[in-house]
Amino acid sequence: MRRIIALITDFGESDYFVGSIKGVILSINPDVEIVDITHGITPFDIFEAGFILRSSYNYFPHKTIFITIVDPEVGSKRRILLAYYKNYYFIAPDNGILSFVIDESEESSVISVTSSHYFLPRISSTFHGRDIMAPVSAWLSKGISMSSFGEICEDWMRLKFPELKKIDEGVYEGEIIHVDRFGNLITNVPSSLINTDILGNRKVLKVEVAGRVIDKLKNTYSEGNVGETILVIGSSDFLEIGAFLQSAEKILKVKKGDKFRLYLL
Repeated sequence: MRRIIALITDFGESDYFVGSIKGVILSINPDVEIVDITHGITPFDIFEAGFILRSSYNYFPHKTIFITIVDPEVGSKRRILLAYYKNYYFIAPDNGILSFVIDESEESSVISVTSSHYFLPRISSTFHGRDIMAPVSAWLSKGISMSSFGEICEDWMRLKFPELKKIDEGVYEGEIIHVDRFGNLITNVPSSLINTDILGNRKVLKVEVAGRVIDKLKNTYSEGNVGETILVIGSSDFLEIGAFLQSAEKILKVKKGDKFRLYLL
């Protein structure tokens, strides 16, 4: 089966960065397929990179290799990690990105990449994505054992995914965790909570944000009127605040990290 390497970076499209990474990979394994998930991550935004990885990886074939390069501390003593989880491989800096994917209650393996004979001969202190991560992914795609790349790492950096905070009975504080290019506001309210607790047992669901109350839960964006803010279960399996044919972000003047109140009454 042809191996797949999927890329997530904050490199954009105007420089040589992405192209040179692909060149390194193809020079080692010309038979691999390279997929661009996105190169539009907000520069240095580790949380956004982790969210995009979390939202996309399990739609790929098993054994896909994911390289996620958002690396503000490139060239420092931070490590580069190679992980295996749920039959997928992940390569990323040790800055918390993997904590959005790996559930520590389930079996996984994480190593610190140290076997320099799999790197490019000359290592730039500012471009480990090209000189270390790219060749490691390519050699991995050719069948080199994961254990050949380094030693088991147990103290890799974990970042905590923001969880709902219970304020009172049926009242929670939530957070906007992502804003997509359409201006939809993705919250940290999981769809499982909506499907189980709200639709099954509750009569009222509403979100209070930026001085506005939103209480219309729709199946699609188009079920709302143009410019009307509504609630939707999005494709990432979280509750979203959206607006048909307009940007909820602009309408509400809300940004990532802002808090809101969720009422289940």
